[in-house]
Amino acid sequence: MALKEYYTKNYTSVKSIMKTVIFYEGIVEPPSESLAIRGVCLYLNIFQRKRQILLETQKDNRDLYYRWAKHTGLWDFVEDIVSPADEIFGLRIANTKVRSPSIRIDRITFENLNDLLTRIR
Repeated sequence: MALKEYYTKNYTSVKSIMKTVIFYEGIVEPPSESLAIRGVCLYLNIFQRKRQILLETQKDNRDLYYRWAKHTGLWDFVEDIVSPADEIFGLRIANTKVRSPSIRIDRITFENLNDLLTRIR
Protein backbone atom coordinates (compact mmCIF):
# COMPACT_ATOMS: atom_id res chain seq x y z
CA MET A 1 0.00 0.00 0.00
CA ALA A 2 1.39 3.40 -0.97
CA LEU A 3 2.07 5.96 1.75
CA LYS A 4 -0.58 8.36 0.48
CA GLU A 5 -3.19 5.58 0.38
CA TYR A 6 -2.29 4.58 3.95
CA TYR A 7 -2.80 8.10 5.27
CA THR A 8 -5.93 8.63 3.20
CA LYS A 9 -7.40 5.45 4.62
CA ASN A 10 -6.38 6.05 8.23
CA TYR A 11 -6.71 9.78 8.69
CA THR A 12 -9.37 11.05 6.31
CA SER A 13 -12.32 8.69 6.58
CA VAL A 14 -15.79 10.21 6.67
CA LYS A 15 -16.13 9.25 10.34
CA SER A 16 -12.94 11.08 11.28
CA ILE A 17 -13.57 14.42 9.56
CA MET A 18 -12.33 17.12 11.93
CA LYS A 19 -11.26 14.43 14.37
CA THR A 20 -7.62 15.04 13.45
CA VAL A 21 -5.66 17.89 15.00
CA ILE A 22 -2.43 18.73 13.19
CA PHE A 23 0.27 20.88 14.74
CA TYR A 24 2.13 22.56 11.89
CA GLU A 25 5.90 22.54 12.38
CA GLY A 26 6.70 26.06 13.63
CA ILE A 27 4.01 26.16 16.31
CA VAL A 28 5.77 23.58 18.51
CA GLU A 29 9.02 25.58 18.66
CA PRO A 30 9.82 28.39 21.10
CA PRO A 31 8.34 30.92 21.89
CA SER A 32 5.55 28.34 22.33
CA GLU A 33 5.67 26.67 25.72
CA SER A 34 6.10 22.91 25.42
CA LEU A 35 4.14 22.32 28.62
CA ALA A 36 1.20 24.32 27.24
CA ILE A 37 1.30 22.26 24.03
CA ARG A 38 1.27 19.11 26.14
CA GLY A 39 -1.73 20.59 27.97
CA VAL A 40 -3.61 20.92 24.68
CA CYS A 41 -2.75 17.33 23.77
CA LEU A 42 -3.72 16.04 27.22
CA TYR A 43 -7.06 17.85 27.01
CA LEU A 44 -7.74 16.30 23.60
CA ASN A 45 -6.81 12.82 24.85
CA ILE A 46 -8.91 13.02 28.01
CA PHE A 47 -12.03 14.89 26.92
CA GLN A 48 -12.10 14.24 23.17
CA ARG A 49 -10.79 10.70 22.96
CA LYS A 50 -11.41 10.14 19.27
CA ARG A 51 -9.07 12.93 18.20
CA GLN A 52 -5.86 12.02 16.42
CA ILE A 53 -2.90 14.30 17.00
CA LEU A 54 -0.36 14.66 14.22
CA LEU A 55 2.68 16.83 13.59
CA GLU A 56 3.07 18.16 10.05
CA THR A 57 6.48 19.15 8.75
CA GLN A 58 8.48 19.18 5.55
CA LYS A 59 10.17 15.85 4.82
CA ASP A 60 13.63 17.40 5.27
CA ASN A 61 12.77 18.44 8.84
CA ARG A 62 11.13 15.20 9.92
CA ASP A 63 14.09 13.90 11.98
CA LEU A 64 14.62 17.29 13.61
CA TYR A 65 11.01 17.50 14.78
CA TYR A 66 11.01 13.86 15.89
CA ARG A 67 13.96 14.56 18.20
CA TRP A 68 12.32 17.79 19.40
CA ALA A 69 9.03 15.98 20.13
CA LYS A 70 10.88 13.25 22.05
CA HIS A 71 12.89 15.82 24.03
CA THR A 72 9.88 17.92 25.05
CA GLY A 73 7.54 15.00 25.78
CA LEU A 74 5.23 15.86 22.92
CA TRP A 75 5.81 12.45 21.38
CA ASP A 76 3.71 10.95 24.21
CA PHE A 77 0.65 12.36 22.43
CA VAL A 78 1.60 12.69 18.75
CA GLU A 79 0.68 9.62 16.71
CA ASP A 80 2.74 10.37 13.61
CA ILE A 81 4.74 12.96 11.72
CA VAL A 82 3.30 13.69 8.29
CA SER A 83 4.28 15.97 5.43
CA PRO A 84 2.11 18.46 3.50
CA ALA A 85 2.38 16.19 0.45
CA ASP A 86 0.34 13.56 2.31
CA GLU A 87 -2.68 15.92 2.14
CA ILE A 88 -4.16 14.88 5.48
CA PHE A 89 -7.50 16.51 6.29
CA GLY A 90 -7.79 17.93 9.76
CA LEU A 91 -7.73 21.05 11.90
CA ARG A 92 -4.29 22.63 11.62
CA ILE A 93 -2.83 24.75 14.39
CA ALA A 94 -0.11 26.94 12.92
CA ASN A 95 1.73 30.22 13.27
CA THR A 96 1.69 30.81 9.51
CA LYS A 97 -0.98 30.65 6.85
CA VAL A 98 -1.72 27.01 6.01
CA ARG A 99 -4.42 25.01 4.30
CA SER A 100 -7.95 25.31 5.76
CA PRO A 101 -9.41 24.46 8.19
CA SER A 102 -6.85 26.03 10.48
CA ILE A 103 -6.34 28.07 13.60
CA ARG A 104 -3.65 30.69 13.18
CA ILE A 105 -1.97 31.63 16.43
CA ASP A 106 1.48 33.12 16.97
CA ARG A 107 2.39 30.78 19.86
CA ILE A 108 0.86 28.41 22.39
CA THR A 109 1.28 29.63 25.97
CA PHE A 110 -0.65 29.34 29.20
CA GLU A 111 -2.00 32.86 28.60
CA ASN A 112 -3.86 31.82 25.43
CA LEU A 113 -4.47 28.15 26.29
CA ASN A 114 -8.16 28.55 27.21
CA ASP A 115 -8.84 30.55 24.05
CA LEU A 116 -7.16 27.89 21.91
CA LEU A 117 -9.07 25.04 23.56
CA THR A 118 -12.35 26.91 23.02
CA ARG A 119 -11.53 27.35 19.34
CA ILE A 120 -10.62 23.67 18.94
CA ARG A 121 -13.94 22.41 20.33
